[in-house]
Amino acid sequence: IKEAVKNSSKPVTLKIRNDSKDLKASIPLPVVTNSEVRYFSVTTDWVDTVLLPGESKDVTITIQLIRSPLDHTFGTFTIKFTADAVETD
Repeated sequence: IKEAVKNSSKPVTLKIRNDSKDLKASIPLPVVTNSEVRYFSVTTDWVDTVLLPGESKDVTITIQLIRSPLDHTFGTFTIKFTADAVETD
C-alpha cells in the first residue's frame, strides 16, 4: 500500500490451478498470517472450492491499512492454500 492513509487497500490477484490429469483438488479457505494485525487486515474472495483436473480459478487477496502507523510500518503476509486430492468419478 503506497499511501499511508487509513482504509486504503491493495488487491492482489492470483491464479490457483489444479495441474493433475486425474484428480480433483479440494481447496478450502487459505490460512493467512499477518505480522502486523494491528495495522493491516487481509481478506480474500476465495470460498471452499473443488477444481477439476486442469481447471484454474482466480483469487483476490486484499490488504487494507486499518490503522495509520506513527512510523513507517512493514508487514509480512503469508497466504497458504492447501489442496486435498479427490478421486474423479
